[in-house]
Amino acid sequence: MSRTPAVKKGAELQQEIAATALDRGQVAIWWLGQATCCFKFGETVVYFDPFYRDEHQPPPTLQEMPLRPEEMAGASLICCSHDHLDHVDPETLPGAAAASPEATILLPAFARPQAVGFGIPAERLHGMRGDDTFTKAGLLVTAIPAAHMDLEYHEDTGYRYLGYVFQGNGVTLYHPGDCQPYEGWLSRLQRFLLDVAC
Repeated sequence: MSRTPAVKKGAELQQEIAATALDRGQVAIWWLGQATCCFKFGETVVYFDPFYRDEHQPPPTLQEMPLRPEEMAGASLICCSHDHLDHVDPETLPGAAAASPEATILLPAFARPQAVGFGIPAERLHGMRGDDTFTKAGLLVTAIPAAHMDLEYHEDTGYRYLGYVFQGNGVTLYHPGDCQPYEGWLSRLQRFLLDVAC
């Protein structure tokens, strides 16, 4: 199966991300294939749902993925939305964490034991329950419960599926993760004046 080629990849794309200068009120967004994105708020870089496969690795993907895990560098935050393979990936998340050694990894508390099992140091993993917040590098992150099919809540870990609202550099951005509308979703989001929804 042929894949759609990346416009930029590897060192060229890494250099573009690092060199992109943003005024206040601006955010830069790169789609990196599958559910993976890179956001840049001022100088703060975030990788969202890092996932990489080359053309010979299962599962098959429809597009060339432009950054290998070891190239996902320079991040302050790595955010994962839920525990499925293409969102918390044993072949990608450890490499991305190593490439960005200063990054905190935000993920649902439900998925935290899974990531610990990948060999990522537990102190780098910050579990989110939903409707809670985390701040780093000038970025305020609010976890928004997501309904993958339905809302799934566990007393000990909170919501299994999450999206995130990012507020930084004068921009408010929402990424819902894998989500469909549910009762209470709109009221959660109406607290924010969103500039961008991915």
